[in-house]
Amino acid sequence: MTGYIALLAWPVLALTMFRKYSDTIAIALTVIAGYLLLPETIGIDPPLIPEYNKTSAAALAALAVAISAGQGQGVRPGWLPAHPLLKIAFIAVFVGIFMTVITNGDTLRYGANRYQAMRPYDAFSNLLAVAIALIPFLLGRRFLAHPDQHLTLLKILCLAALGYSLLALYEVRMSPQINRMVYGFFPHSWAQHYRAGGWRPLVFLEHGLFLGIFLCCAVLGAAAWMRQATGQLKTQLIGMIGWLFMTLFLSKTLGAFLICIVLLPVVLLLSVRLQMLASLIIVLTILTYPVLRGGGVIPTERLTNIAEQINPTRASSLEFRLVREEQFLERVNSRPVFGWGSYGRNRVVDEATGRQTTIDGTWIILITANGWVGYLGRFGLLVLPVVLLFRRSTSWQLTQATSGLCIMLAANMVDLIPNSGLTPVTWLIAGALAGRLELGKITDEADDTDESEDTGRRRYQRADTGPRNARPVYTRQKTPHARTRPQTRTTTRKKP
Repeated sequence: MTGYIALLAWPVLALTMFRKYSDTIAIALTVIAGYLLLPETIGIDPPLIPEYNKTSAAALAALAVAISAGQGQGVRPGWLPAHPLLKIAFIAVFVGIFMTVITNGDTLRYGANRYQAMRPYDAFSNLLAVAIALIPFLLGRRFLAHPDQHLTLLKILCLAALGYSLLALYEVRMSPQINRMVYGFFPHSWAQHYRAGGWRPLVFLEHGLFLGIFLCCAVLGAAAWMRQATGQLKTQLIGMIGWLFMTLFLSKTLGAFLICIVLLPVVLLLSVRLQMLASLIIVLTILTYPVLRGGGVIPTERLTNIAEQINPTRASSLEFRLVREEQFLERVNSRPVFGWGSYGRNRVVDEATGRQTTIDGTWIILITANGWVGYLGRFGLLVLPVVLLFRRSTSWQLTQATSGLCIMLAANMVDLIPNSGLTPVTWLIAGALAGRLELGKITDEADDTDESEDTGRRRYQRADTGPRNARPVYTRQKTPHARTRPQTRTTTRKKP
């Protein structure tokens, strides 16, 4: 009962935050706190529309805040992507879902098992569910586009992780039971959260793996924040990095811990341009992973041998997973464009016995269910902001906060290979980067007056050129008389 009350009360809490904070902070808090605090695995499932659960509660509550905010002061990006490539990816997501339903109207039978055909109702339901899932992306693009708002997003993520770490450390010591204490149930298998003689925490998330990658991103975000800080704040942020890193280590999530070890030096030591380059390489590798995997480019045997030296049990699990990936990639080849659809139709099934084979990993789930169109559409919305911002990383003078968000998104995308950790926070970060892309070049001069980070007084210019999109570079006056007319030389002609 407590969980349902929390789901229904979340929009009210979001509007309360909007009254107390600016629209930028309220939207970020609504999405991030909703992801961290609302219960998993339960929801209200009315007929004809998607289930009202943790994801939809946070997204719809944030949308309510955005509608209450209205246009605000200044000019913001529109509600829908304007960049041509982002627009193509956005359209591909919805076209792919619709065509998946159209092309999967047949019933599948494997032994005694029967998998139902997809119906027109499924097109409406799935389209609405994806639209709700993409709300954080659209809100991040519209309300978190400015470099100052990127820093605000970093701060909120890091401070939320700092508070969450206390709950995580409690579960490391006392076992993962906070969700049961608050909501009355445990959201996953208890056996999967006992690791190496201790407990792997999950707090209010679906699995400890989700907590691990969230803490990993928070460590990277705190490092990016520290690079921009000075004085005593910088010292405090160094302590925050150490604390969050310790919590991540004690959380016993090996994959997220290794990702953090690899990328933390990138944030701490490299310039913004090189951080953007590292993010570019990672996200492009993830985007092309199905091709690389199918073409035998990924050294699977070498990876298995390395894992064998570290932990034989993990090596056996990795080898088993790699075999499953090959089976699913063979299934993709049967319907590569729009996939096999839902209702378990995308799973590998033994035709004789009807035994199902399942696998985690967002990429393999998307590509088998929605084909290459659905996969490239959704992953394109994640990858394109990083790729296109890299091209502008020098001329636009991107900040450490922006490059830090790119590294965080890249880390999350690495985790999408073995796990299904595509969360509202992931979409919020990707949306903020997409908004920065469409914001264009910004010139920010020193100002003696105090302005909040999203008062809307900042003006931006679109990246497009031409008379229709001509845009003035954003500047701020130092004094009311800073802008003066240029002096012109006057000459008098002497009479002969």
